Amino acid sequence: MRFRRGEGVPRVRSNDPQPTQEPAMISRLTASAALFAILATAGLGFAAEAQQRPLAKQAVPAASTPSITLPTVVITGKRNARAA
Repeated sequence: MRFRRGEGVPRVRSNDPQPTQEPAMISRLTASAALFAILATAGLGFAAEAQQRPLAKQAVPAASTPSITLPTVVITGKRNARAA
């Protein structure tokens, strides 16, 4: 069957009532934006932790904080031999 001039272009129809679609793929722009967001969040978290470290080192307990010392505990007992 050949195409003749003046006639319409032949069309092919599918027997499948619901054609399957390929899964939606993420665009390059969306992937770039997501990568930037992840890196920016990690960078801000690192910077925030770096700001908190000097404050934690300065937070030494005050001399007026009471200290409680418990008596020494001595544990006595014997170890049973394992049955092999």
